[in-house]
Amino acid sequence: MSTETVFVTGATGFIAQHIVKQLIEKGYKTIGSVRSNEKGENLKSLIKQAGLDSKLFSYVVVPDIIKKESFDKVFEENPEITVVLHTASPVDFSVKDVQKGLVDPAVIGTKNILSSAQQHKNIKHLVITSSTATVQDTTGNRPSTELVTEKSWNPITHDDLKSPSDGQLGYSLSKTLAGKEVVKFFENSNPHFTITSVLPTYVFGPQAFEVKDPNQLNHSAEIVNQVLKSKPGDTLPEQVGTFIDVRDVAHAHLKAFEIADKTNGKRLVTANTYWTNPLIAHIINKNFPDLKIAKGSIELSDKEIKDKGQKFDFSATREILGFDYVPLEKSVVDSVKQILATK
Repeated sequence: MSTETVFVTGATGFIAQHIVKQLIEKGYKTIGSVRSNEKGENLKSLIKQAGLDSKLFSYVVVPDIIKKESFDKVFEENPEITVVLHTASPVDFSVKDVQKGLVDPAVIGTKNILSSAQQHKNIKHLVITSSTATVQDTTGNRPSTELVTEKSWNPITHDDLKSPSDGQLGYSLSKTLAGKEVVKFFENSNPHFTITSVLPTYVFGPQAFEVKDPNQLNHSAEIVNQVLKSKPGDTLPEQVGTFIDVRDVAHAHLKAFEIADKTNGKRLVTANTYWTNPLIAHIINKNFPDLKIAKGSIELSDKEIKDKGQKFDFSATREILGFDYVPLEKSVVDSVKQILATK
């Protein structure tokens, strides 16, 4: 049993549920923030159903992460909290107002958790969930030959938004601005706790607990689900990106505070290999031959190779974390098995 008590914001999220699961498996007392008692009770029941020690988990209701007093209250009422994992940030590409729906919650929420933590001396480590959207140039202005590393920054500004409802670029902007707030705080505020950011790319893999509705998957997991829903003869959308398994992202959050002497002040970019929709289809066809879905391919098309653009090197993160990532095939197969089990 660990002596640390870990506070996980946005505990019902896709990544956050895996973090909660891994924390409890390792014996950490875990407090999760949720938006309602109903969500908190549901998560507690899922933990119990999974055979985990539900006594290690409790929840606090935080309906609005923009309000600084929300975090102050949590830290005051739970002085045993020593580690904060801040995963709560909206991922909604259909917002009508990017500033209100994405940028403000991400930026103000991040500033608030940093400020609150600074006022509570028991906190030793803070880990923030960011995104590869903060290192990649989502505006398309950076030369594709330029190497992207953990030290790169997306040059995006408000001027790059095509409209107030441009959700895709709005998400990149929100994560980038929030990420810069973290760096500014780390450099200027002399924090008494370590700070690490974890930057996942497209996150694949199964849900942490039982899936009650396969139609309610998060954005990245839905990519695999969409290929699974395809029919023979369908032409799959040309799309390419890097992936990381959700279990590796959760593992990285735990390592971030467990080896804080190596991660303090760092941006850890968790990205594995490339994926395409035909490659996902190939994996599904290979492992589930009775399913009738679109034809797959292990080749990247010339257009996809051209479009994937920026070259990257995130080997510094792998060296710090020191564990092997889950391969794409296992990530896809585990996802599909879970989805099929709900049908």
